[in-house]
Amino acid sequence: MLARCKTLPRRPRHGMVIAPKTDHGMKALFRCKDGYKLSGPNVTECSFGRWTGETPICNETYCPFPGILENGRILLVGHMGMYDYRPYVRKITNNRQIMYECERHYTLKRRTTGATCVDGRWSPPRETQVRQGISPTSPVSYPSTSHGMYHHFDKEVDADTLIEHSEVVTLSCDDGFQLLGPEALRCWYGEWAVNKMPKCLPGPCELRDIANGSYLDGYRAGLTISHGSSVRYSCDLDFAKAVPDPVQCLEGKLRSDVPKCMAVASKTKESNTMPLETMMSRTGYSPSETAAAAPAMSLCTLPERLHNTLLYRGSTFIEPKNSVMATAAIRREKLPSGGSNRYFPNGTEVLFKCLSAYSGKKTTWKIVCQDGVWVGRPHNCDTRVHPGPVDHNRNKSCLFQRPNPDVVAFVNDKKVKVDSAKFPAGTEVVYRCVDIGKYSFEGSSRRRCVGGQWTGTEPLCLGLSQEYDYALEKAPTILFRHTVGQIAQSNDGKLVVYPGTILHLECLWIRKYGTPHWEVSHKIKKYPEGWTSEPGRDSQLEYRLTIYHAKTEDSGMFTCVTPMGHQHAVEIVVSAVHCQPFPETGGLLLSTTVTKMNVKVVFSCEAGRKLIGNEQAMCLPSGQWSAKPPICQKIPLCPYPGTSKSVTNSNVKFYYEISETITFGCKSGYKIQGRTVLQCLDGGRWSGTVPTCHPIKKG
Repeated sequence: MLARCKTLPRRPRHGMVIAPKTDHGMKALFRCKDGYKLSGPNVTECSFGRWTGETPICNETYCPFPGILENGRILLVGHMGMYDYRPYVRKITNNRQIMYECERHYTLKRRTTGATCVDGRWSPPRETQVRQGISPTSPVSYPSTSHGMYHHFDKEVDADTLIEHSEVVTLSCDDGFQLLGPEALRCWYGEWAVNKMPKCLPGPCELRDIANGSYLDGYRAGLTISHGSSVRYSCDLDFAKAVPDPVQCLEGKLRSDVPKCMAVASKTKESNTMPLETMMSRTGYSPSETAAAAPAMSLCTLPERLHNTLLYRGSTFIEPKNSVMATAAIRREKLPSGGSNRYFPNGTEVLFKCLSAYSGKKTTWKIVCQDGVWVGRPHNCDTRVHPGPVDHNRNKSCLFQRPNPDVVAFVNDKKVKVDSAKFPAGTEVVYRCVDIGKYSFEGSSRRRCVGGQWTGTEPLCLGLSQEYDYALEKAPTILFRHTVGQIAQSNDGKLVVYPGTILHLECLWIRKYGTPHWEVSHKIKKYPEGWTSEPGRDSQLEYRLTIYHAKTEDSGMFTCVTPMGHQHAVEIVVSAVHCQPFPETGGLLLSTTVTKMNVKVVFSCEAGRKLIGNEQAMCLPSGQWSAKPPICQKIPLCPYPGTSKSVTNSNVKFYYEISETITFGCKSGYKIQGRTVLQCLDGGRWSGTVPTCHPIKKG
């Protein structure tokens, strides 16, 4: 049996190898990718375990300069727009495009307005496309957009104005309205060269800072609310509302006015027992609303008692009651429902002070009531009551257990693929959801092994609307689609976007139940948004926001808010993530030298070497490779084993590769003694000695 080729022929850079079989005598075909031309033989043959000939080269092809267009110009299409195509511009690669544009009162004889570089030639050829005309094109009438005004060369366009071919008008919206669609429109052959006419829609309102007050229901200064939405607010103690709430956003402005808090006429300090009606008026609620609306009022209950602490609100000492430390100089009246606990308004600050007799030194800290939760963690003062972990627990390992299948865990930038494992002290585990657009994350995103226990709280991923058939009471699912560039989800739950990428964020909401809106944490630009209209997309479900050619300043929080008020946010980080190039090692071949995020590198070795280690690696969003590069170890060869008298050999050559075999036989009239087959083993040695042939005795 003739030896077959154990590996494929070496692949040319920017090319591929087509080899259906690798048996002796079989042929393989070399081909180049689009935009490259093969230089060298396109076929190689497997001969006694080796591929014949040299590996060809794939050279990149370029399109020539298309010439000068009389009465017009040729534009070269780039990533950032179109530019005049000059003769000195060289190396126009495959799939680049050009556009033809005529001067005023000239038009193209044929409606195809450009060409594409295909394998070194412009397709279609320019000669069959461009001819200067002599008849002026038809003008187009004034476009009309409600709440907007068009300008042509800084002059307002009225209803009687006609716009000539190739001229451009720009749209500006009235105060309180924002543009949806293209800002500039070009007249082209008597029509406006846009897929969809722009609109001026009522704009959102930015929430300004309230002096001596704060917003309720999770809103804060700096956020925006959409047209038609409303927001409530509360004032600090000794201040009252100057503008009744809720205030509503109408055409970019808060009506009836911006929230304000004014000082109450009497600022006399009140006793520890304040009437319920007074407290409710300060926080923006009436006593009648209290029982029914308590969960939505953002009030905080008493925090947990701490040993050996004194509690102050302002300069007033708060006495402890029934092993629970009082938190403010307000005594809650008994609720109609029978509850006896005290509640405190959003924004209440509580100051803790340690008793110096116990701690040895005075330490203070505070917690703040925010949206019904005390923010800030009070530490215990008495080290004798709650001692820290003893020394022998300091290096104790921790048991890792995967919370649920929707949670992904990473250690040292590597995905944890087991459901249970032990990790040494000091190990940090980073968590996120399997898809940050389809799940909301709760719990600690980073947990560290300390004294045999994981810090923080158990992470949890909750399915969003798509998992519940787009239920209206669920927060919306967000899908990510992109073109041109690369995107990836980082270990800590951010969407990393490579600069220049066109990113579409699809908020899933059933259209017949209203229109959601997008809120962005920064104000550097307005992003186009609307229901999708592309083929293959669902215009009754997908409400899209698009970031064109992403830049670093586009980074921020992008939140989709449904008409029901439910929301889901994604943090976007625009960053040019690259991994370090692999070091050059003997015999190691890389499928690509590109080091950009998401690039996969496949490793191979030169002939005569074998791969030891990982076969491939991917550039992760962290800028690290997913695997270390392998090494290419020289393959030991077996020398020709020799022969003996009258012995025949099926495979004669100087050297043999590992696992290769030789079959021995004898000439007619001889009988073989020994092994008939020898195999080349690891280490370059044969599996036995060469057999001998002895004459067959007659009679």
